[in-house]
Amino acid sequence: MPIMILKFMISLIYGIVAYEHYVNDPDYDDISFIIQFIDQRGKDSKTFVDQYLKQDYNDIAQNFKTLLKENNIDVAELKKNFIENVADPNDTVSDEFRDNLKKFFNDNFELDITSFTAGNITQDEKPSWYDNLDLDLQKIADRIFYLWSVYGKTAAKVPKERSTKIHIDGIFFIPGGRFVELYYWDSYWILIGLLESNMEHHAFDMIKCFVQLIETFGYVPNGTRYYYLNRTQPPVFCQMLYRLYKHTQNDDYKNFILTRGLIAAEVEYNFFMKHRRVKHDDYKDKILNMYYIDSELPRYESYKEDMETLRKSDRKDKRTIFSNLWTGAESGWDFSSRWFSDGKKLENIVITSMIPVDLNAYMLENERILAELNKEITNKSDEIKQKIEEFETNRKNRWKDMNEVLFNDKVGCWNDYNFDLKTYNDRRFYFSNIMPLFYSHDLLEDKNIIFNILRTYSKSLFGHEGGVPCSGDEIDFPDAKEQWDFPNVWPLHVQMLVEFLQKINEDEMAYHVGRSFFNSVVSFGDKDNIIFMEKYDCRKIGKIGGGGEYHNQQGFGWTNGTTIFLLNYYDNRFSEEFDHEKSYQSIREQLMKDNSIESSESQENNMMGSMELPTK
Repeated sequence: MPIMILKFMISLIYGIVAYEHYVNDPDYDDISFIIQFIDQRGKDSKTFVDQYLKQDYNDIAQNFKTLLKENNIDVAELKKNFIENVADPNDTVSDEFRDNLKKFFNDNFELDITSFTAGNITQDEKPSWYDNLDLDLQKIADRIFYLWSVYGKTAAKVPKERSTKIHIDGIFFIPGGRFVELYYWDSYWILIGLLESNMEHHAFDMIKCFVQLIETFGYVPNGTRYYYLNRTQPPVFCQMLYRLYKHTQNDDYKNFILTRGLIAAEVEYNFFMKHRRVKHDDYKDKILNMYYIDSELPRYESYKEDMETLRKSDRKDKRTIFSNLWTGAESGWDFSSRWFSDGKKLENIVITSMIPVDLNAYMLENERILAELNKEITNKSDEIKQKIEEFETNRKNRWKDMNEVLFNDKVGCWNDYNFDLKTYNDRRFYFSNIMPLFYSHDLLEDKNIIFNILRTYSKSLFGHEGGVPCSGDEIDFPDAKEQWDFPNVWPLHVQMLVEFLQKINEDEMAYHVGRSFFNSVVSFGDKDNIIFMEKYDCRKIGKIGGGGEYHNQQGFGWTNGTTIFLLNYYDNRFSEEFDHEKSYQSIREQLMKDNSIESSESQENNMMGSMELPTK
């Protein structure tokens, strides 16, 4: 163990060196502004930042300065005029400069086609449950098995001086579409799918990649690009470790998990407790976490979008706006009305003042898992015994603090809390509100709270034929302005809710949620060639989700993982007739039984939407 820790500390030192990259150079921001708003106007911002450099960055930066000088271009002035709505940079430059800029771009940048290559993805045999499926369902499973081979990758070694790619050894899986690198929390639902697909060895490959990242950087970056390095995502690595540990019979895998894997998980936990702890004076003594990133620069993969948000905002302070945008991206919910002071506009984002329910639910589960994995170690030292006690104590204290700070008696559920405004975000339902239920069953003193919450939010959770939306559908909020809002259905929420309902033996509810989502999934393409999308629209079968900074993507990692998870559990039931409305009414009747309260639909609408937080 001491040797392993020494190796880890050495790798951390190298991780600090690895963080030095051309995307952190001040000139790169100027290059990005000019290219993104003039030459690459109308294109996905991520396209440029993923380009491969044809020559050394220092030479490119010098060539860019020469280009500006020869054409009398003042980037600072162009930025100022754009932010203050004085002039669009594209309207103030000459055609000659545009031509010169295009030549500069073509001379110095090119599409990176060498970074990620197909991995050697194998499936020794189909999972045992596959033979129980009828032919049509087998075709759907086969399609997903095939897609694992499409999205399983290895990283070709390229100099970091020429690419934004972070190199990792071994096989990993990408989500698909514009997301051509490994992403943090997507990978958990990919891992679930790999385990259900009898591809445990590739689930272990994923674990090894994550351990590499933590050993290098001290946390898991948002994705394997250098421009993602100052942010992470919802901390689900502990759940990945534990899921594989409980699934496998392979002693080598178990040994790895209890040594390097567990050390890495504890390092990530310590990162969150040191760098993402709530430090507000009123709550600094609580065991609570929040997302927080400090930045004066836009996100390079969303450069135009972030600059546009700054331009629209009444708050022209770059640090305030960009810090909130970076932090919103770290939350995984990029973006959602959850984070907006008025519940409507991205430019009013205030997540850096909020304590999120779901993050603390994840941390609650991480503390349980870290204690449980340490208990699995034979010949426990006093240090390990002390760690077990600390994780268990932190979990109990976190649960107490979550209920003290985040539980909103008015609605009978947890809500995100804005510590600057001293207000709950209770204007509408968010899926994140119910997530403490998933990880606290042994801590709940009153089990009736589960059904009170399911009853209150029955319309949002069970009332839409296309699946469970991530927020409520109040009258003032008819369509998704952002992608993590109504009417969008995200696969990870479906998987989490189905698994929770299974655990509490609510089979009818679990099947209803899973079947509604499955019907959306199989509505795209035919059974031989299903097109798996990133997100769906809860209101109508056959309609994809929208909103946000980019078009809906196909692929798609966590959709494939969730679909395989559901096929394994429900097999040929998914071929039976299903009447969504009839099933919904049956669930409502079950939830209303022996409860003389008003209709849950009217209760949900009355509880939500009545409060509007003041604009900061």
